[in-house]
Formats: sequence, C-alpha cells, structure tokens
Amino acid sequence: MSNWHRQFSLQSGWQLHTWVYFPLREKHMILSWFDAQKAKDFGTSLAIFFIEKVPVKDRMEEKKFAAKTQKILAQMAKQVTQFKAQNKLNTYKKAQLGNAFKWTLKDAGFEGAYIDQLTKWLMLQVS
Repeated sequence: MSNWHRQFSLQSGWQLHTWVYFPLREKHMILSWFDAQKAKDFGTSLAIFFIEKVPVKDRMEEKKFAAKTQKILAQMAKQVTQFKAQNKLNTYKKAQLGNAFKWTLKDAGFEGAYIDQLTKWLMLQVS
C-alpha cells in the first residue's frame, strides 16, 4: 500500500481492499453481524436457569408441573425481553441463541419433544 493510500484511509475512514474501497465502519458492521457470543451465552444461561428450576427428574402430577412451568416461563420471558432491549438480534444471532438453549437442555437429559416445545417457545419470544 502506498503512502498516499495509507494517508487516505486514515483521514477518510475508508480502507483499500483489492481495488475496492470499503468504509471501515461498514466492515465492522459486517463482522459484528456474525458475532453471536452474547446470544449463545444468554441461550446457555437461560437453559441453565430452566434446568435449576425444573430438574429432569422432577416429575410431579401434571397440573402442578404445568403451573410451575408457567411461572418459570414467565420469568424467562422477562429475561428475554431485557436481553432483546439491550442487544440487537439478527437472524443468525437468534439461531445461535436457540441452538445453545436446545443443546444445553439436551445435555441435561430432557426428552427431545419437550426440548423442541421449549425451543419453539423461546424462538417466539425472541422474535
């Protein structure tokens, strides 16, 4: 890169990239679109929260279980709302969040159909 190009890129905020100029700001935006670490961490923490409140082996009668689960889902919905307010979620980040949530529940030993229902509920909350 010539001295002129270096000076131009520093002063103007544009970067020379193989004969095409990209604004430095747009390059950062493109890369940040794929940075889903916060979403993954939140998905994992949400699953852990659910696991702690409703252990796999904790199967009480159907009505009590449904009531307990509804209370926990309401608490989780509040957490999701707060996370959405603080973080901009695109399609990729939503998918990573759901995937982390699903696999954490799967690793904890929940059954597949139940995990799918919870993950679907979460994706509706995130959307």
